[in-house]
Amino acid sequence: SENIDAQLWGLEAEMDYDAGLWFAGFGLTVPRGETADGDPLGSIPQDRLTAEFGLRPLTGLEVGAQATFAAERNDLPEDAPPADAYEILDLFATWTPDDAGFEGITVRAGIDNVFDETYQIYPNGLSQPGRTFKISTSFQF
Repeated sequence: SENIDAQLWGLEAEMDYDAGLWFAGFGLTVPRGETADGDPLGSIPQDRLTAEFGLRPLTGLEVGAQATFAAERNDLPEDAPPADAYEILDLFATWTPDDAGFEGITVRAGIDNVFDETYQIYPNGLSQPGRTFKISTSFQF
């Protein structure tokens, strides 16, 4: 491990809108950085855009999708591994029943990486999980 002089800058922006029956959100991350000599850094993640949309068709039920788009990185040091672009889609649902006897219960389900894409989040170099099914329940009292 070696510490180097570097400058980091970038942009993060997020916008969310909730209309009650539906909701949407967008997020943008544009990280930048270079060494004091102006050389590229291999530790800067890809530019990333996320978009989320969901509906609340019934009281206590929320369903939606989130898409993530990550850009390829071209400005890398010569010895750095490639930073390929990727696109993934996640689906989710949350149910919070309001019936007597079910107060405080929340059930969540989701499918991450619906299309089973092979991708890596730069710069960690580790392949991310393929299609993943999740279900969880929580109870507050």
